[in-house]
Amino acid sequence: MKLDVIDHDFTMGIRQIEFSLFEWIRLKLGQAVFVFHAKKNNWTRENPWYVTKCNIHEQYFLDYPHSHKELLRCPLCNNSPITEPQLVESKLLEDQLVEMPTVQ
Repeated sequence: MKLDVIDHDFTMGIRQIEFSLFEWIRLKLGQAVFVFHAKKNNWTRENPWYVTKCNIHEQYFLDYPHSHKELLRCPLCNNSPITEPQLVESKLLEDQLVEMPTVQ
């Protein structure tokens, strides 16, 4: 499934990116989906790039994690709908974890 994604870093416009059904469902649920690793000019290393949806503009956008909080920021409003994109899957699993009783 192809989606139009705002890309202000490479194409300076809209690009179409192909997603699997599973990735498309994750995007519809408001999660971030890893797309590729890339290095911009003047960067020392490659960074992971993700697509997610801005909950203000209802537009999908391409971005890399910013700062130590690893925020993805919408290029139109600087809103951060998702933090720590690489932990999205583990956050889903956290709800299923049972707290272990403490030993006295």
